[in-house]
Amino acid sequence: MTEENKSEGTEMHTIEDKFTFVPSPDGIVEIYANLVDANWTLHDVRMRFAQIVPNTRGSEPAFRAEERAAVTVSWGYAKTISQLLADLIRRYEDVNGEIQTPKIAK
Repeated sequence: MTEENKSEGTEMHTIEDKFTFVPSPDGIVEIYANLVDANWTLHDVRMRFAQIVPNTRGSEPAFRAEERAAVTVSWGYAKTISQLLADLIRRYEDVNGEIQTPKIAK
């Protein structure tokens, strides 16, 4: 963390500040997703992660979303995740320039 971030009062505390990651005895599941859908209740937020994959040739629609995982978190933790992502994106864009949202070809 830079001294500049500390003086601005924007320092982020990561989970590593308080916990040590240890391998699960069951291993770690790696999931790729390029689509996310979210819904919520009064108590929590549920995010469904999927991967867009092609259907068999000649099928309609041409692509489908195969659900890979679902994660449910409290509203408080959803806000923490949003702040974490905002900080990561800001730091990435500081080095690499603004991320452009891709457009789908027609």
